[in-house]
This record gives sequence, structure tokens and C-alpha cells, in this order.
Amino acid sequence: NAYHEVSQATKSVTLLGPYILQPDSLYVNGYNEKPMVTPSPTTLQPLVVTQQFTVNMTLNNLLFAPELNDTSSRLYNSTATNITHLLDQMFASSSINVSYISCQIQGFRSGDGTVGTTFDAVCWIRNDSTSPPFDRVNVYHEVSQLTNNTTTLGPYAIQPDSLFVNGYNEKAMVTPSPTTLQPQVAYQEFTVNFTINNLFPSPELNNTLSSLYNSTVANISHLLDELFARSSINSTYSGCQIQGFRSGTDIKGTTVDIVCKIRNDSTSPPFDR
Repeated sequence: NAYHEVSQATKSVTLLGPYILQPDSLYVNGYNEKPMVTPSPTTLQPLVVTQQFTVNMTLNNLLFAPELNDTSSRLYNSTATNITHLLDQMFASSSINVSYISCQIQGFRSGDGTVGTTFDAVCWIRNDSTSPPFDRVNVYHEVSQLTNNTTTLGPYAIQPDSLFVNGYNEKAMVTPSPTTLQPQVAYQEFTVNFTINNLFPSPELNNTLSSLYNSTVANISHLLDELFARSSINSTYSGCQIQGFRSGTDIKGTTVDIVCKIRNDSTSPPFDR
């Protein structure tokens, strides 16, 4: 059952966020099926008139590295792809979702006065007679709300006063969340393994101290959290942890080995792999 839900949530084991999965590479607690994958039809997009706007913010837990200034580096492309995916998800939940087209990372720079990294993005919306006028103040407030008062973007921690939308910025007062103690619970573990065709093997993916390793782990963990939040085990799901990366079998991609946990008490349904 969990295998089928993961398969369905990843479009028949083809996509996990920005990553392309090898269709027959998914294993849940050792269980695997060979799915039939139907390619999506190619459609031509009509010519539209567009309008640009900019988004800038500083991510405190994305440590700046020289590779983030090199558009040909794996770290640059992995980070740009994941942040673009998060922006797409965010604007899909905003008031401009109908006219929103996409965002593109223009570059990364060292965060002002922090150890984090600032990203500069350009986004596009449709600009025709059916589209409402773009209001940067309203969009700023929506982005702030959708990032928990400008504190989190997926796995990234945002510097609260660093958000700019088309140059507009407010100095927000951020109230820290209260700390609560979690009750002690029993857990059950299960494994998930799949191969990502467009995540190329690299020695850095075997180095837990490297920027590429930590960036990739954070993003895949975030995508798995989103996936299981929409599954039948969402009420008992406790999280996943990347165990390691290895070269995909007979392909150029990378296999990910993961251990996930669910709550295992008298109120929890039995786990069906």
C-alpha cells in the first residue's frame, strides 16, 4: 500500500520535485514492482505577453561557497533547481497563481552581515487583459505569509528582514515560536530506495561535510516530507533520513538510500508496505 501511494505521488515513479526518477528503482521495505510508464504528451504553449518582477531573500542555512558563483557547477545547478521548485510551489498557492509562469535564479551572493546566501530571482507572470495588475505590496505580504512570516522556504531558514519583492521590503517583527516538549512515542522504521536519473554521481555526495551533500539531503528530505504528508500514513509519519548515495545500477544517475519512521502505538494502523 505504501509502495503504491509513493508511486502515485511521484507520478508512477517518474518525478520527485525537480528530480527525475528511474521508474523501476523504487523500493519500500524491499518491495518493488516494474511499472509501465506512459510518456506525457508534448504540447506547444501559446505566445503570451509577460511581465517580470524580482524576488530576493537571504537563506541563513545555505552556506555560501565559491561553486555558487559557477553556473556550471553541480552545487549551483542543484541549488538553483530546488529553490526554483520551491518558488513555483509557493506562487501556486498565491493570488497570482493563474497568471504566474515561472521563476529563474539570476545568481547567488554572500548574505549581508550573515553566514548565509542571498539569491536573486526573476519571475514572470502573464500580462494581458484577463490578468489583474501586479501589486508588489500585496505579493510581498502573501510571500511573507506563505513562508511563515518570512522564516522558512522549504528546508531553508530565511533571514526575516531579507525579503524583497520588486524592490519592496518591510522590516517585520518576528515572534519566535514557543518550545513544546514532545511526548515519548514508539517508532517503526521502513526503508525507501530509488534512483534519480538527473542527479549525477559525485565524490562530494559521499562526503557528509560537503555543501553538495548537505544541500541534496535537505532538498530530498523536504520532498519526501511533502510526499508522505499527502499519503495515508500522514498522521503517523515522523520523518525520513538519508543514509547515503551510490551510483545507480547500469545508468549515470544516483541511487538514494533512506530510512523513514512512523509512530507505532495502539492508535496507529499497521504499516502495509
